[in-house]
Amino acid sequence: DADAARRPAAAPPAVARLDGNLAVSRGLGDFAYKADGRLAPGDQKVSCAPEFYGAELRAGDLLILACDGVFDVMSNEGLCRAVAAALDGGADVGDVCARVLGACLRDLHSKDNMTLLVVQVGVDGAAYGRAPDEIAGLELYARQTDEAVRRAYLGFLRYCADTGGLPPPARELLDADGAPPAPPIDAPADSSAPPPAAAGGAADAPATANRKKKKVRLPRPARCLHIRARNGRLTGPWFSFVVVSAVGGPR
Repeated sequence: DADAARRPAAAPPAVARLDGNLAVSRGLGDFAYKADGRLAPGDQKVSCAPEFYGAELRAGDLLILACDGVFDVMSNEGLCRAVAAALDGGADVGDVCARVLGACLRDLHSKDNMTLLVVQVGVDGAAYGRAPDEIAGLELYARQTDEAVRRAYLGFLRYCADTGGLPPPARELLDADGAPPAPPIDAPADSSAPPPAAAGGAADAPATANRKKKKVRLPRPARCLHIRARNGRLTGPWFSFVVVSAVGGPR
């Protein structure tokens, strides 16, 4: 009736999910929502066009960036309070990120992948750059009895080993579980191993003994970034940030 048509127009309902599924309408990926060939990229259901915001930061400020896996279960205010309280107690920034993501997963039951980035403004983080990479929570592997979960742990470690190297504790866990040791990150490929024989026998195998092996350098993921800006020029450490990611629970 007329009244039913008037009320939504006067007080538009909130849009909780895009097509009842996606929590955000701006971002990279999610190509199923960008498939309308009649529309420009910025006019699709999910837009890849960024929004720009400016803010003046001072020493002592915190900048907290998180994805929707975190904000599905925490408010802006709740996340800020949790991070600030932990840092006021002297906790390590990386430990704070890991702790918050753990709470989102275990206590608040987030079902999405999660990434949290915390920037401390005005902190000389030069020493952070010398800190070794680390993977938090490895001690939980020994407590796992679910074989699927154990395989997921090892699969993640193998991926890290293949793409950027492993911290010593993680490498020890992976090697101890019977996996073949991953080669050092900067090691050239082994040229001493004979090539596999072709189906017709060794005589049909390609002659690769004299082929020179190229040294492959895999990228090592950066854990911290340190920048200082003075009069528009980068001069040294000015702020530091730590990124921690986690995989959400089953949907």
